[in-house]
Amino acid sequence: MSDSEDLKQQEVDEYADWDLFIPLVADDADSAGFRIKDAPGGESERVFITGYDRRNATAVRGRLFHVVHGVIGNGSNKPATLIVFEWLFVPGRLGHRFREVNIDVTFAPRGSRPGRMPGADMSGYTPEVKAVAPNVPIKSYFASRDVTKETGKKAGLTLGYAPYASFSPEVSGKTTEVTARTDYRFVAGYPAFVNKTWGEPNSVHWTLQENSSQESGTPHLLRTAVLVQRQAGDYGMFSAAIDTSVNVSVLVDAAEALRKLVKLVPNDDPVSFDPKPVKDDQ
Repeated sequence: MSDSEDLKQQEVDEYADWDLFIPLVADDADSAGFRIKDAPGGESERVFITGYDRRNATAVRGRLFHVVHGVIGNGSNKPATLIVFEWLFVPGRLGHRFREVNIDVTFAPRGSRPGRMPGADMSGYTPEVKAVAPNVPIKSYFASRDVTKETGKKAGLTLGYAPYASFSPEVSGKTTEVTARTDYRFVAGYPAFVNKTWGEPNSVHWTLQENSSQESGTPHLLRTAVLVQRQAGDYGMFSAAIDTSVNVSVLVDAAEALRKLVKLVPNDDPVSFDPKPVKDDQ
C-alpha cells in the first residue's frame, strides 16, 4: 500500500454513521464551547442528544434511537413514553480503553400546563421512571482466578521465675487460604432521585464496568430504554437532561475534570419531548 493510500485510509472515520459524540480531551479551546443545541425556535425529540461534533476523539457518542408515546395499559389511563437510547464508545486515535462509563438521564416538566399560572411550581408534573432496561446486571467476559492469602501466627510461652530468670520460646506458623474468584464486566441500570426527595424517581442511571483483571474494556455499543409515566391527562412537554462520565486513564480523566472545572465543557440542551396526540387530518 502506498503512503497516499495509507493516509486516505487514516482519514476515513469508521464511525461516520454516528453524528455526535462527547470528547474527553480538548484539542483546542476555540471550539471547545460548541455543543449540541436545539434548533432555533425549539425542537422536539432531537436525534443527536449530546456531545461535540468532532472526530477522532476518545468519546461517548449517543443518539435518540426510538420514542413511543401512549398509555401504561392494564386499565390505567396515565400517559407514558417509552424512550430508547443508543450509545457508542469510541476509543479515539490513541485507542483508549473505557474502564467505566456512567450515563444519567434526568426528566423534568417543560413549558406551561392548562390552568397553571406562569412561574407556578411544576414539580407535580415531573415524569416518573417506571421501568429501566437493562436493569439487573448483565454480566459477560468471565475470567476465573485463584486468590492466595497467607496469615502468620505466633504463640509464646513464658517459663521460669521473672525477674530472676525466664525463657519465652515462640512458635510461629502460616496458614494459606486459596479462594476461587470470578471477574466479569457488567452493565446495569436503576431509577434514581435527582434534586427530588419525594414521590417516584425522576432519573435513570446506567453504569458499565470492565473486567479489570483482564483489562477487557466496556462493551463498545449499548442500547438502553426507560419508560416514564405522567399524570392522567398530562400531555404537556417534558425534557431529559443527559450527563455522562467515564474512567479512561488518570491523565485523560484529570484533563476532562479540569475542563469541566474551568467551564470549558458547557451543558447540552436537554432533549424535549412533546407527547401531545396528533390529530388525524383524514
